[in-house]
Amino acid sequence: MALFVWLGTMAFLVLLLLAALLSRIHVRVRYAKSGAEDRLIIIIRALYGAYRKQLTFPSVTERIGQLLVEKAKSNKSAEQHRASHRKPRAGTALFRHGHAKLPRLRKIMKKIQCTRFRLDIRAGTGDAALTGVISGVLWGTHGCAVALVERWLKMRTRPHGAVEPVYNGVEFSVVCEIDCRVRVGTLIAALLFGGIRMASLRQSWRGMRTRLEPT
Repeated sequence: MALFVWLGTMAFLVLLLLAALLSRIHVRVRYAKSGAEDRLIIIIRALYGAYRKQLTFPSVTERIGQLLVEKAKSNKSAEQHRASHRKPRAGTALFRHGHAKLPRLRKIMKKIQCTRFRLDIRAGTGDAALTGVISGVLWGTHGCAVALVERWLKMRTRPHGAVEPVYNGVEFSVVCEIDCRVRVGTLIAALLFGGIRMASLRQSWRGMRTRLEPT
């Protein structure tokens, strides 16, 4: 009797594991900017909807700007401190090391399916001629953003969105929405064979949340 109970328990656990591996992780990213205010929202859904998490980061552009300024100041101080001890080609070696990992990271990202992509931009300067010029530049930026997403993710949809010039006022707003999905088993296999450590990903994710979340 105990043997049947043990076998039944093991079979149930195996089925649960298979169901978890075959389930999909759904991620929705929405960034909206209007004037000086912007907001980033990330919604994560997994395990057939049993797990759901929403993260909201206000004033993302301002916080990223502050982080870049602080990082530049820190790097400059560290560079001056280590100037006499640095190897001549240390920077080149670091660049080559990071560049060598990009194809591996891109191969992993290609396992993620993009099921929705939309990018809408409204821009106006108050001057019709200048607004037309800026709209042309923004159309080029729009095309680069679409190409970047298509290069890094597996597209399962057609990109949508447009650049809308506002000739009768001063305005700048951006709305970008991306929906992605990936099977849990596919993601784990890609990370294992891609040489990316889960601990490193968790550390990077926690670091990003700590820097972007409001204090």
